[in-house]
Parts: sequence; C-alpha cells; structure tokens
Amino acid sequence: MKIIACGDSFTSGDEVLDDVLYPNFPGYRSDTHQNAQACMKWHLSTKKKRHANYDNIVAREQELAFPSVLGKILGYDMVNLGVSGCSQQVITNDVIRNVMEAEDCVVTMNITGPNRIMFPYDNQWNSVILGHANPDIHNSAFTSVDRIFTLNTTDLMLHEMHAIYILNAINFLRSRSIKFVLIDSVFMTGIHNFLISNEVSYFVIKCWQEIEEQSGGIISMTDVIRDKHIQDAYCPGGHFSKEVHSIFGAVLADRLAKL
Repeated sequence: MKIIACGDSFTSGDEVLDDVLYPNFPGYRSDTHQNAQACMKWHLSTKKKRHANYDNIVAREQELAFPSVLGKILGYDMVNLGVSGCSQQVITNDVIRNVMEAEDCVVTMNITGPNRIMFPYDNQWNSVILGHANPDIHNSAFTSVDRIFTLNTTDLMLHEMHAIYILNAINFLRSRSIKFVLIDSVFMTGIHNFLISNEVSYFVIKCWQEIEEQSGGIISMTDVIRDKHIQDAYCPGGHFSKEVHSIFGAVLADRLAKL
C-alpha cells in the first residue's frame, strides 16, 4: 500500500528544519500574528540560502512532514508530491495522474488558495500566486495574467475554478473507490469568509456543500492545533512546526482507519 500526498508547502513540510538549518532562528510563534512583520522579514532572508541547496533541504523536510509520519504509523510507502506555492489545478492533476499509475493507494489532498493558478511561462507550467511576488517567475508573467482577469470578475472566477478542481479530484477518487482525506492548512478561513459574502455565487456554495458531503469532512491543521492545545505551533514564515506535523500525522491515521 502506498500513500500519495498531494498539496502545497504545508504538505511538503516547509520550514520544519529551519531551527536546525539557521543559527539565528528567531523561534516559533503561538499564532500567525505574533511578531509577524519581523518573522516574515527573517523568513524571506533565508530564501536565497534555501534555494542554494533546495533539493536536499526539501528531501529532509519531507522526512518530518505529516505524510511521512502517517506512512510510518500505517506501515505504508509514501510519495510526497507537495510543492511550495502549488495551485489547486496542479494538485488535482497530481492526484489523478499518480493514482492512475498506482495499483494500491490512499490519498491525502491539501486545499490551497484559490488565488493560485497554473500559468504557462518560460516553456513550462508554473503555479502563479496572484497578488504575491513569486521570485521564480519573471514579472512579465504577471502582466500577462492581468490581461486575462479583470478586477471585477477575478475573485468569483477563481473561486469557481478552485471548487471545480477539488470536486474533480474527489469524484475521480470515489469512482475508483480510493480512500482519501481532504486537508486544510490555513486557507479555509478566507474561503469561508468569501462564501458568506454578498458577492458569492450560488454555484460556488453548492460546490462546497458537495465537497463537504463527498469528502466526509475536511480535516483542518489549525483545528488540530487548537484542539490539541499545541503551543508555539507556527514557524517564522507561517508554516507548521515538527510537533504539529507529528500530531497531525497521527490524526490522519485515525481518520483513515475509520474509512
């Protein structure tokens, strides 16, 4: 049996080694707002060092991330396909492509932000985060994106696409009787606020109702932090500590055992 873990930086395990890698590590945070400006400034300053030895660092981080913890608890092989900044479209594609190639597997799928889209640039597909400066993609890519989306339709269109991608993955997994868990890291608060706003479409509301029903409920990493009373749960850049990944892996094992 194999675990296929698809998602973004929270699945990949970003920052779980920062306290080991960087002597000037500023310490963990009890919430994302604590010393936020200073912590983010420090986090961004480590990016250059991180990219200098990227593959090695990512491999070591993934050994401590929740998919690895889950695999060890269940005694399953594990494939961690988490990529920092990954869009929901790429995550859905990863789910479908890898499940089709696997004989026997379970899947964890991370909900990422609706403002992340897959965009062709420099002869390859990239996940572009609208509203953020991605150092891996030239600014001209954002100029092209701005031509595609208008200010009045961007939010609604992105939320519709985002929900459809998640439903596509769920329907595919259910059609093949694959056990899976749908995971939220930090994005559902913003999505929920959009769903209760006056600008949301009936279509998006119905999509999320179906997502909840078909997935058996979304497991939230932030809810686990609250319910387990985990202190100093956040790394300087806003990702989760080794303790959170360890506890969350055990929570997922319990969930999968009940499916």
